[in-house]
Amino acid sequence: LAVATLLLVGASTIAPASADGPTAEGPASVTSDPWDTRVDALRDDLVQLRIEKVLADSDDLLREPEIPEDARVDIWILRSQAHVALGDLDAAARDFDEILQVRPEFEPEPTLMTPAASKRFAKVRDRLVGKLRFEIVPLDASIVVDGRERTPVGADGVVAVLAGERSVKLERPGHDPWIETVSVEAGKEVFLQVQLVPNARTVTFVTDQPDVAIEIDGHEVGRTARVGGEGRPGIRSTARLTVENIPLGSHAFAYVLPCFRTVRRTEMLNIDILDPTPLTLGLVKMEPAFAMLEVVGEPAGATILVDGEAVGAVPAGSIRMCPGDRVVDVERDGTRLYRAAVAVNDGVPVRIEVAPRPNVVLVGVDEIPVGFE
Repeated sequence: LAVATLLLVGASTIAPASADGPTAEGPASVTSDPWDTRVDALRDDLVQLRIEKVLADSDDLLREPEIPEDARVDIWILRSQAHVALGDLDAAARDFDEILQVRPEFEPEPTLMTPAASKRFAKVRDRLVGKLRFEIVPLDASIVVDGRERTPVGADGVVAVLAGERSVKLERPGHDPWIETVSVEAGKEVFLQVQLVPNARTVTFVTDQPDVAIEIDGHEVGRTARVGGEGRPGIRSTARLTVENIPLGSHAFAYVLPCFRTVRRTEMLNIDILDPTPLTLGLVKMEPAFAMLEVVGEPAGATILVDGEAVGAVPAGSIRMCPGDRVVDVERDGTRLYRAAVAVNDGVPVRIEVAPRPNVVLVGVDEIPVGFE
């Protein structure tokens, strides 16, 4: 009766205590992993109080050589819950040992533990596990212990680890990693206070026009976008682009927007360790760039197209074009009469003389037929 009562009270919480592990709450999840399915079946047996079946089936599963580590630990957790329910604390202690060897941060579900079982678990943990307490700047640095990323528990930044020599790596984009081997004693805590050294800087580019391409050392990294009115009625908002973790040192920045003059600047990026705030560069005002196109010749009234867009008719003396490589066509009644590729430079006029070329050859006639004049 005591066994049944313990399991029924904790039935909804019977599950491996891992962040990614499946739970018994709600409908069973659909999964294609055969090991997840087998662990779920084991958990269902435990909820249904088929304790002996859980122990026998878990023995069989743990003997399989191809079992993934996560599935192995989940099975040990379910075995420990079954042994606690039977009151076999020696066997439960052996299960706790296996679990903590892989997941030193493991904490059993309180509702599935008796006071005596909780004491046995604490005894096993104090024999195997120590703690690392971190105080890190910046706060969002990643903690990697023995190649496995770990998340501190609680506001004190504590990470449970196996006793012994532990390889600790602290890293964050834009900073030099901190790597040390730390000796940890079982049942004790080691305090690590670390400030990572920045090796890059976050930079915000500000322009008066949106969609300006930002190039760093010849490579486009993004385009500026409007960010709102900044709380000032009647004030036109600026456009911004924030680029994270640009390496320290000298860089060539370019602001590129079609039909505007390209702005080029060289900036030396450095950082104050005590004040590693992002750098906001000054507002860049983009100035329009254009050249005037003059088209003369014949036939008068033919349509002039620049890059496929109609812009006027022959003759024309003041067609405004953006700098760059352009294609100028002259068409009449849908027939192309002239085409030229021109390189347009800012402020340099372009003059084109249209001289239609014949596209029909008459052979074997003494005079031009009517309609071909």
